[in-house]
Amino acid sequence: MSPSLLNPVDRMKFPVLIKWYPEFLSSMFFQNAVGYLKSPPYHFPGSPGLECYLQLNYAATGRNDREFKIQCLLIFDTKYKNTEVSGDFTFAINGIKLAQHGFEFENYGLHKFVGFNNAPYNFGQHFVINLEGNFFIKHISPTPIQIKVDKSIRNLFKNHNGKDFVVYVKDKELNKIKQFKIHKSILQKYSIFFELFNENEKDWMIFGFNYKIVKIALNLCYGITPKFHLNPKEYIQLLKFADTFGMEYIKIVIKESIALTPNNICDYTIFAYDYHEFFYECLDYLNFCAQYDYPIGHIRKLKMHFKRLFKE
Repeated sequence: MSPSLLNPVDRMKFPVLIKWYPEFLSSMFFQNAVGYLKSPPYHFPGSPGLECYLQLNYAATGRNDREFKIQCLLIFDTKYKNTEVSGDFTFAINGIKLAQHGFEFENYGLHKFVGFNNAPYNFGQHFVINLEGNFFIKHISPTPIQIKVDKSIRNLFKNHNGKDFVVYVKDKELNKIKQFKIHKSILQKYSIFFELFNENEKDWMIFGFNYKIVKIALNLCYGITPKFHLNPKEYIQLLKFADTFGMEYIKIVIKESIALTPNNICDYTIFAYDYHEFFYECLDYLNFCAQYDYPIGHIRKLKMHFKRLFKE
């Protein structure tokens, strides 16, 4: 395991400005006397498993069919088990400040904070919500991959007799060909590439990935997750495998497990060099760290790596 992978973040600051125009102008949102709307999410740089959004709850006052009371919540959704976030924020409606709050939370799940309560709203009124503040990540670290699958699919994992498709892996590290048996229907459910196979095709040879990576990816199709922390190289290889074989959902849950920090960004950047999609995300995060003067760990290692590449 890479030691830098689990190092905590030293209080990273994220200035946040959200301007949201709820879609109130259509009466279809007010067919019921009570309801809610959600804003587009704000994603924290380098942490796809952590996001926040606004939720607007509304309820008719009963006085007439145009008058409502509204409440706005700031909601954080984190997939990371080891998370500490704090901050302060100001809410405003149409440029008028309503409330200022501080907050703090730990660990994964949904965390809700009230922005304002019982604000009046008349249907058809121009309406924009502004949230401005600073969020601080005190600690964040990668979490084991989590995936949701139907229980019936998970139960098939031990049904070895029903596994009717064989994936062969030419593993360069082991210098041998290994095989992994899987239900073809499960493989086709999660992979666009294998979905195109006809019913007579019973096997496939995979090159360019070691057996450990292939096994982790295919086990995820059954909802079976690795019981150990992955290092940056393994995360990148898993993403490349999921990308190569059109396993979009698998790719999403892998990315949500990754947490980039100033301590590990150089390792991820080095291993993502030939995987452009994630490489550019790493460069964006490096720029973010440079913009706010966060000290980047192992930067010398990164410089030496690219210096060697350019010479070659």
